[in-house]
Amino acid sequence: MIVLVLNKGLSFIPATKLDLVETILELKMFVRNVMLKTVFMDEHSASNDGNVFKKPSTFIPDNSPAMEAFINLSEDDLRKDFSGGSKSIFFNLSCKEYEALNSLVRDEHLIIRLADKGIGIVVLDKQVYMERMYDMLRDRKVYAVLQKYQENGIIDRLNFYLYDMLMTDLIDYSLYTYFCVEHPTIPVIYGLPKIVGVAMGTACANTYANLVLANWEKEIVFNNDSFKENITFYKHFVDDDDDDDDTENEKTAKTFIMESFPNRNCFVFVQPTTSELIANCSMLENTSLNAKFFEQSEAFCQHIYNKSKVKCLCGEEVRNGEVLAGFIHLYVNYINSGNIPLYKDVVQTLSATVNAEMIEKAFKNYKQQMKAQSNFVTETEQELEEIHKQNMDSAVAAFRKGCFRDNGDAENKLKHAINECYQECRKRNEEQSCKLCEFLLKSLFKDIDQQFRSKYCAKQDGYQLYLQHRDRAIQNYNETTGLGVMKQKSLDSQMEKENDREGCILKEAVQMNENAKDKAITNFVNGMKMIQIPTDTVEMLDDAYQEHKEKSFEIFRTQCSNYQRKENKEAIKREIHQYYEDLQIRNKQESDERCEEACRMFFMEIEDKFQSKSYYVPGGYKAYRQDYNTATVKYKQTPMLGISKQRVLELQIEKERKRELQIYQEEENEKALFNSKELYRTKMCNVRLPCGTAERLKDIHNKYKKEAIECCRSVCFLDEEKSVECRLRVMCIFASFRISI
Repeated sequence: MIVLVLNKGLSFIPATKLDLVETILELKMFVRNVMLKTVFMDEHSASNDGNVFKKPSTFIPDNSPAMEAFINLSEDDLRKDFSGGSKSIFFNLSCKEYEALNSLVRDEHLIIRLADKGIGIVVLDKQVYMERMYDMLRDRKVYAVLQKYQENGIIDRLNFYLYDMLMTDLIDYSLYTYFCVEHPTIPVIYGLPKIVGVAMGTACANTYANLVLANWEKEIVFNNDSFKENITFYKHFVDDDDDDDDTENEKTAKTFIMESFPNRNCFVFVQPTTSELIANCSMLENTSLNAKFFEQSEAFCQHIYNKSKVKCLCGEEVRNGEVLAGFIHLYVNYINSGNIPLYKDVVQTLSATVNAEMIEKAFKNYKQQMKAQSNFVTETEQELEEIHKQNMDSAVAAFRKGCFRDNGDAENKLKHAINECYQECRKRNEEQSCKLCEFLLKSLFKDIDQQFRSKYCAKQDGYQLYLQHRDRAIQNYNETTGLGVMKQKSLDSQMEKENDREGCILKEAVQMNENAKDKAITNFVNGMKMIQIPTDTVEMLDDAYQEHKEKSFEIFRTQCSNYQRKENKEAIKREIHQYYEDLQIRNKQESDERCEEACRMFFMEIEDKFQSKSYYVPGGYKAYRQDYNTATVKYKQTPMLGISKQRVLELQIEKERKRELQIYQEEENEKALFNSKELYRTKMCNVRLPCGTAERLKDIHNKYKKEAIECCRSVCFLDEEKSVECRLRVMCIFASFRISI
């Protein structure tokens, strides 16, 4: 039953339940085909021009009213049939055949393939089939494993060749779009088993001459009218045994031929087949021919192969029959033209003709071999040179094998022509390699060209992004094989352009960094200028510095390029810090000036009174302390004095302490002097007068003076000058006392 199912063929479709959507879709496709033939008729078929390489048309013509009515009626009928429930289906397989078909489908160990040439169906073991397929794929002489980048490189080369053919008008645009596939699908390999039959033999030879004559002999003898008469003459007198009817000339010729060919080996052949079939001898099978005829033919051929001598001209071996036939043809032409057929001239002419033909043939063979072996560009000059040397050696060997009496001139001429062709091949190889490299470079650097201004020059990471894309493109270019000898030169040329582009992008990145740096520094300076100088504390200036520094760094980070970001940030940091240090100095100077001015203003009255010794009176120290406290309070209450406020106040306080001590000492000294004077006055007033002599009074005076001085010295703030002052005052009192006496 399985055999019966397989006999139906792989194109057989079992009957299934129809689908309404698929049926209507097939109806639409049928109507489209009908309308295409109706609208275009002969023009549609004529427009193809026999070009099968064309993408299928998607044109849908407008339907005629009659066709629209047909579609509507057909769709209504189909919907009625499907809406009325399932109809009875005609099954084209029996139940057993369905079972057999399902068993084949479910059997995972079998694989069914159409035989090669479509002459049958073959059922194979799937494992054996897969092993055979893998064996073929493992043959590295035929198949190779391709990486992804190699696949892209092959596609790019094919697209390049197609584009080059389009530009040179070898193909039109429709063929270019047909073959240039943007997203090619991955092909699937499968094997077709071959059914081997029994050979039935070969056809018989066309004529008896084919068994003996070479190709050149057949062409010269049977296709040249100038030889037919001589051949007829030869056949007539050699093969005819009846000498009675021969004329005198015929007998002479016959005798001449027999003397020229004394050793005659005659072979008699039986008739190959019957007289009725002899006309179609070449179309008969070998089994239909006489077996004895084959034996005689084989014996004749072996005799020719073994006994025939090498043909020579002027003692030189003739390498093939064509040279000999050419010699005969030239000799006959000399005779027919009326010239004297000098053997040497004929040989020279034949040599020139044969060598020219061999040069042309060898050169043509060289060009064909070079074209076949260097179809794609070579990777190196050495590779092309090796192909050239190999093909040149082959061409020279072929020339030497077929040349005739060459003294080296013809071979040199051939080598010269080959070298010129090789130079053209080199030039063409370089041009093709250059075109291929330029096409690949253009495709690899296409995105870089498009994004040059919009992406690389306008973004922060533009320079780094450009370097990444450029390095990736160069890596893909270097990994691509089959680009030829101009691969490195084309890359060097492209790198010169890229160096200019890199310089432009780098210049833009540097300018972006400069602008961002200027904005950051300007923002920092403007922010610091908003602070009132001098500040009350160092922390206020430091906090403002940290705040505006972070803002400036943020501005730089959002607007700068990633190129040398760290170096530029350090430069901004140095400039900002230098500005901050200068601002600190200015803040201190401003604060010092204001504080000193405030001190001078508030302590000016104290200074004036001190200089005028207004505090050197009783109660002066207390007045000084009141003035000092008042000036200190006013100074502390004065705003905008800055960071030096406390320091300047401390310096002023230190100065006032010395002044306070001096005022205090002066007040104490005045008290001591007053007390000493009063002591002296009191004691002198207690002296009874008259006291006698002046000497007595003087002694009393010295005594009390000494006591007054000792009383003055008992105060710690008195110095020698004050002590002298005390003596003077006592003496003044004594003088006044004496005068009063």
